Amino acid sequence: MAVEKYRVQAGEQWFDVSIEPKNGRYAVTVGEKTWEADLEVFTGTNLVSLILDRRSLKFLVDKDGDRYTVLRNLELHEVRVKAAWAAAKGGGTAGAGGGDLTIESPLVGVVVQVRAQAGQKVEKGEVLCVIEAMKMQNELKAPRAGTVKAVRVSQGQKVAQKQALLLLG
Repeated sequence: MAVEKYRVQAGEQWFDVSIEPKNGRYAVTVGEKTWEADLEVFTGTNLVSLILDRRSLKFLVDKDGDRYTVLRNLELHEVRVKAAWAAAKGGGTAGAGGGDLTIESPLVGVVVQVRAQAGQKVEKGEVLCVIEAMKMQNELKAPRAGTVKAVRVSQGQKVAQKQALLLLG
């Protein structure tokens, strides 16, 4: 399994978070700090057990779209989580601060249309490419306005999950 990248909002702050499987555990990086973690989600319940640097933490988690309500020690916390690819699917927050943003494939499939070209200016929400998987077409949209710096796929090409498709500047 590859590194999974997220943008997480807690209160008014956004954090870059990556999770990488390592030797049956996970390396969780928030900003510049990394911790070793074990995670267990109890099927059929909202209970999550997290062991973070040998500290055991238990949470009740309720999910509604990209928003989570987390109860820990009788304190409620509201958290938003966006996978990096979710931003490419339509209006997420990854890359909201400008700079280059790699648009990755959210799934395994075949590129059926590439609507953007290198050098093209695009608006937020504009369809960049279409990937077909299991006979369903999935439009990947620009998460923000910008200029397409590179197109790394072509029509008919098979793509892997998290494969780089375009670079948006």
